[in-house]
Amino acid sequence: MLRRTFSRSDFVFDSELNIYVCPGGAQLTSTGNIDQGHIVYYRASKNDCSTCSLKPKCTTAIVRKITRDLNEEVRDQVRALANTDAFHQSRRERKKVEMRFAHISETRRISDFHSEKLQPSIVVI
Repeated sequence: MLRRTFSRSDFVFDSELNIYVCPGGAQLTSTGNIDQGHIVYYRASKNDCSTCSLKPKCTTAIVRKITRDLNEEVRDQVRALANTDAFHQSRRERKKVEMRFAHISETRRISDFHSEKLQPSIVVI
């Protein structure tokens, strides 16, 4: 049986305090260190997790940890846009174009049909 734990979306981020709040009400704080240039780690205290009645639903580790991208606000905005009618219409149209390029690539035997291999054009105004 697959054991399900709380996802990151079950935790609330407080941007003013720069903390996450877990479903049990405990705070997950960060040291402020940035990993790989864009990842911040938040972690609950050992004391909070060890006394929490929700721990079996939260984590199998000693404490719960959550990662957050430095650009998470922008990522949230994009996730919200992904559920709009305009996004779905754009996706359908993009698939049509991509399928045409794939067909051209196959029929013309163009194996390296990538934009980075194209020479940049010079625009004269």
